[in-house]
Amino acid sequence: MSVETLDIRSTRIKDTLYIALSGELDMEGAQNLTVMLAQVKDPELAAVELDLTGLAYLDSIGLLHIARLYRAARALTAPLTVFVKDGSHIQQILRLIGAGDLFNVVATPSKARFKT
Repeated sequence: MSVETLDIRSTRIKDTLYIALSGELDMEGAQNLTVMLAQVKDPELAAVELDLTGLAYLDSIGLLHIARLYRAARALTAPLTVFVKDGSHIQQILRLIGAGDLFNVVATPSKARFKT
């Protein structure tokens, strides 16, 4: 059971979609990601940036949704960049599954560059 809900913020500037997730990305929170995935189907997108620096928890369902986001961006030939807190367990999980071989994972000491 989730202690912290998932907060999803997104904005688009020109041809780049910026998405920031905070809280817990688990089975319960992932249900809200359908809208986010729909935004990535715009053929005019040139890049997608996903900020996970505010994420407190990530489980296998959350990883599945990140993979779906990657596939949707790849279908548009829009590179996906994922920002994580340096040294966080989220960074460790992405490293363990080899996410850096698929998309750019950027470790940052603080909140990433979410643009509002």
